[in-house]
Amino acid sequence: MTSEISFVENVLKAFKSIIKEIEKGSTEHDVRYRFVKYFVEEVLGYEPKYIKWEKKRADLTIIDENGFAVIKIETKRPAESIEVKKTGSELRLNLDFSKMLEQRKPIENLSAEEKSQLLFLNNLTKETLFDPNKYEEFDETYARIDITKDVGFKKLLDRLNFIANNLLLGYTLRAFGEYKEGYSKYQTELSKVEIEAKNNKGNHELNRGIAKYRQRLVTQ
Repeated sequence: MTSEISFVENVLKAFKSIIKEIEKGSTEHDVRYRFVKYFVEEVLGYEPKYIKWEKKRADLTIIDENGFAVIKIETKRPAESIEVKKTGSELRLNLDFSKMLEQRKPIENLSAEEKSQLLFLNNLTKETLFDPNKYEEFDETYARIDITKDVGFKKLLDRLNFIANNLLLGYTLRAFGEYKEGYSKYQTELSKVEIEAKNNKGNHELNRGIAKYRQRLVTQ
């Protein structure tokens, strides 16, 4: 119980520091920097090497020890409203930290719902997500399912679906992002080669070199 209270205190302290240092006119980068400093690093426990600052998709991606994305974070400017899209996912946390801190309620006076939501954040800590016991639990949870019965077979399908849609999703998105980035570079380089070839029609030696370079790009 003491550890739970301590965690809630740390969460509220982090958001108090964030709110104290930003204003309504602060930029998204101001918010993001402080969110990482006070919450992601100090509360969730992630070192900078596990935090990727993205230019596309989510603003921040937290990776695990295997380099897979485990948390996606999108930040907004203080004056910008947040839209929660209905995609079938469950909203696990919806708190107004500014209001909570203004009320200055002792932790023991927080509602059960507020405490529950704050404690849910503990599932996102590095200590929890990097726990080596998860590999031992894999055998217990997934490898010992009796599929000779309908109940067991359905359970196996559910587990496989979870693996494919949750555990492997980060890897899939990262692989697709790398492919997309590589293809974009390929198109840029090929376009440069085409322009260079048009501008040097009379230089046969240079054109032969350009043709070879173009061939390498196409066959890579």
